[in-house]
Amino acid sequence: MSKLVRSSIIAALLIGAAAIAAPKNELPRCAQPLDPIGTIPPKLPARLHNEYEGTAVVAFELDRSGQVHAPVIVSQQWRPIGHRGRAPIGYREAILAAVSKWRFAPQATACKGRTVISLQVNSKVWPQAAPSK
Repeated sequence: MSKLVRSSIIAALLIGAAAIAAPKNELPRCAQPLDPIGTIPPKLPARLHNEYEGTAVVAFELDRSGQVHAPVIVSQQWRPIGHRGRAPIGYREAILAAVSKWRFAPQATACKGRTVISLQVNSKVWPQAAPSK
């Protein structure tokens, strides 16, 4: 094998290894304020409805059109209402399914944001803007 071919192969391997080892491009934080323009409430199963109240902080990515991608609950606090219970069942899934359908104002670039979901005894869902992180 010639020196040129060997050097080319080594260079290609090094470039490929650098691309694999390089951290994924982080999205920038979304511009503030980040208020939803279209929301739907979480649909809790009827047997679980209003058994807990509390909040969940949801992190997500927004594309340029304001559509939510990859929502994740980064923190949550729940209080049982009228009984002693363990962790709420179905709340996490219902919140993530709802937030994934939310819409925000169009963005100049794709970005990452957060919102706070509050579930209260009176069944209302209150999305609140939270600082992007």
